[in-house]
Amino acid sequence: MGFFKGSDRNPVSRRRRAPKLIVFLSLMILSALFIEHWRGERALQKWKKEMTREILDPKKLWPEAVPSDRAFSIQLAAAVERLPKSLNRFAGRLTGLSRDEFGRPIRGSQQSHTLLSDDQDNVRSWQELEPAIKVAEPALEAIRKLMKNPPRAMEVEITKRLDFDVFPNLSGVRRSAQALHAAAITSLHRGELEAALENLEALQGCVRLYADDPSLITYMLRVAILGLGNDACWDALQEDRWTEPQLARLQKACASNRLFPQMPSVLAGERSARVRAMDWFGSNSYQAWINRYRDLHKSFGSKSPELDTANWNGMFRKYLFHPTWSYAWRAQDELDYLHYSQQELVIVREAIARESWSYLKERETALRLNYRRPSADWRFYRSLPLHDIMGEIAGARRIDRPQCPYPDFSRAWFVTVKNLMQHELVNTVIALKRYRLREGKMPKDLDSLVPAYLERPPRDLVDGRPLRYRLNADGSFVLYSIGEDAQDNGGDSRPSDSSSTRQQFDSWSGRDWVWPQVMPASARQGI
Repeated sequence: MGFFKGSDRNPVSRRRRAPKLIVFLSLMILSALFIEHWRGERALQKWKKEMTREILDPKKLWPEAVPSDRAFSIQLAAAVERLPKSLNRFAGRLTGLSRDEFGRPIRGSQQSHTLLSDDQDNVRSWQELEPAIKVAEPALEAIRKLMKNPPRAMEVEITKRLDFDVFPNLSGVRRSAQALHAAAITSLHRGELEAALENLEALQGCVRLYADDPSLITYMLRVAILGLGNDACWDALQEDRWTEPQLARLQKACASNRLFPQMPSVLAGERSARVRAMDWFGSNSYQAWINRYRDLHKSFGSKSPELDTANWNGMFRKYLFHPTWSYAWRAQDELDYLHYSQQELVIVREAIARESWSYLKERETALRLNYRRPSADWRFYRSLPLHDIMGEIAGARRIDRPQCPYPDFSRAWFVTVKNLMQHELVNTVIALKRYRLREGKMPKDLDSLVPAYLERPPRDLVDGRPLRYRLNADGSFVLYSIGEDAQDNGGDSRPSDSSSTRQQFDSWSGRDWVWPQVMPASARQGI
């Protein structure tokens, strides 16, 4: 009878059941989060053990800081400060290689007025530039001395740079290179070859500055300076008054800059820096992360994107998502990135071994297109807020995140290969001119330049095959790379897009990247 009476007891009220249910659900959620934490950390550590040959520690990737090199930075900054403001109208804008109204290559140093690379206000007189160079000469002399033996490492330890955002001030390096470029073009205009050579040697020294630093921003600055050197060297190599010893000096300065094999270390450096940033992000609050980047935004004159900092999204991340992610899902998010970046690094290494940018382009494109989001990817940031939009912070328009959320280096690699390919053409033409001075004629093929003038036959970095060379019946030559489309068009320098006005006047936008040659004055008069 007691049994039947028990069934008549009043049911537990909802008010009394709710706390129990909340406690039960909380325990279930905490258990699930603990399992996610354990599973992620276990998988991440297993991957790292399997990849023992891969280096993720920035201290092992970056060279040891050299505090004594601070003297170099101080001296360079002092020299740059002494450059006259009047030089700013030309530095970085002057061009040695341009085209006339018919699209034919012309030497910037030999025109009646200076040629500037931008479209507006692109005509200024030499009478404006030459006094500025004269005033700048003491500072330029100091820069030339510094660039004879530039330091290969920075004076600030890498973990300090990464954790405290101690970004190196590279503007002085950029301004130094631009001033040297302007001085070289001015010396060529005056016909002062020895002075031009000294500026060209110093300009190549700028490319060697911080050469062992695998930071992408440092690497791309060196690539840009290499482009300035290519421009000035092209103008210089149109001269017939060079002596063989002078050309040997220029070739020695140019040949020491080998940037293509450094691409894997740059990518590994970017991966290491991103993983360290992710660890810092997971170890600190979301607000601390925003505060960390606020000053960086201010330095570029911009504000933090509201999508990442304000409104409901910022509040949600600050108080709920970020604490949960930091504990339960950070390791899995990092592992997804490491899996992707490892595939990318393998591709870059193979491309360097093949000396083939077209291989790199094809495989990297496929890698990004074939990327698949992890299951329940709502748990992950994947793209680090503020950190992965550095280009946009610097002024570029913000774009929607693609299917693959990780940094895309394809544009950087293309610019690198194009500048390096021009540099390879420069080195080859120097060797050709030295050969002609000694032998009295042009070689029948590029193999004839080895080993007296080149260590090895020059390569086309687009496909890894030998650089294309053809000796014409009149003693002239055609030297070219197969260019962006990776198709050999027989040395066709016509623009790949005939409707593009920009390409029509860009000497390196042809179907093939052909070494431009100035038409002799007698031939131009006959047209």
